[in-house]
Order: sequence, then C-alpha cells, then structure tokens
Amino acid sequence: MLQDDGTNLLDNIPEAQQKVFILNESINVCEALIGYKVYTWNNNSQNCAQEINSLFQIYARLCHCIKVLNYTYIHLICNHAYTIL
Repeated sequence: MLQDDGTNLLDNIPEAQQKVFILNESINVCEALIGYKVYTWNNNSQNCAQEINSLFQIYARLCHCIKVLNYTYIHLICNHAYTIL
C-alpha cells in the first residue's frame, strides 16, 4: 500500500511518478480481480459476493484518490490561470 510521505503526486519527480504508476496499476489489478470473481461465480461459490464487495470497496478508495488528485490539479491550474489574468 502507498504510504503518505508528503510527496506531491502532481510533481514531475520520479518518486511522484512512481506512486501514480502504482496507484494506476492497483486500480487495474482491482478491476481484473473483480472481473475474475464475477466470471468464476457459480452456485457452489462461497463468500464470492463478500469478496467482490471487498474488492469494490478497495477499488472505490483508489478511485477516490485519483479524483482528489484530479480535483487538486484542476484547482491548481485554475488558480494559476486566475493569477495570470
């Protein structure tokens, strides 16, 4: 799991780029696992719904991180554009 060491993920430094890459890959893995669990779900499956729900909660938290990053990035751009005007 990513630790918050204060690295600004919007910076163009290797540490920030690596963390964003890990975040994106984590989302991809969650999507793949959810798809696999849904595909293999059958009448004999035990706890499959709970596992899918747990994976989806992880997926939602990761997506929230991306949304916060995007909001922060857009907010920074708008503030910068406003100061230039």
